[in-house]
Amino acid sequence: TAHYQAGRYGAARQDAEVLLEADIQPTLRSRLHALLGWVSLKENQGRPALDHFAQVHGGEIPPHALAAAFSLVGDDTRALPLWEKAVERHDDSTLRHEWAGTLLRLGREREAKGVPQVQLSLAYVCAERVYEARGDFAHAGQMLEARCFIEPLADTAYDAACHFARAGDEAKTFELLDRALALGFHRGDLAASEPALSAWRAHQRFVSWLSRVKQSPPT
Repeated sequence: TAHYQAGRYGAARQDAEVLLEADIQPTLRSRLHALLGWVSLKENQGRPALDHFAQVHGGEIPPHALAAAFSLVGDDTRALPLWEKAVERHDDSTLRHEWAGTLLRLGREREAKGVPQVQLSLAYVCAERVYEARGDFAHAGQMLEARCFIEPLADTAYDAACHFARAGDEAKTFELLDRALALGFHRGDLAASEPALSAWRAHQRFVSWLSRVKQSPPT
């Protein structure tokens, strides 16, 4: 528990797994599976989280924990009512935006807009982060591109371009890079060493874009 609270998730997992190998009481075993479930969530591992939570007995797993796990494995249909239930129990801004982000991943933007006290731009960020955790970079890019139409920011367009680059979508990569530049992006040093853009580094379009970035004054 101390390792988990300090953010040392690898150490927390290792200690818990060692204890599970021992002959321990069912109550402690259940608590260890709960801990390992939370550790898995922190590491964006939805399936192990669900597997561990399924072995917790005598105590309820918070709905937002199960919702996060189902979101990570790509089951937003099962995650959605759990996010809603979590919001009903705890009127928390983060939970509301995760709920709205789930609606966005399900293609239900109108309903996402109707979630009380939600900023749609932040809901798109929540949707993007889950897609990124799944390794679905094309959809992650789409979420940030949609956010950019609501709240035009250079960094958002740049991050969307990086997602599209990881997805291998050349057209969208350069479309969003150009949009980032138009919105005032000037971090040529960052872009020149960006791992997500490494495949395009020798591409003439990227060389030209980077040259324009370096020539543009900070805004």
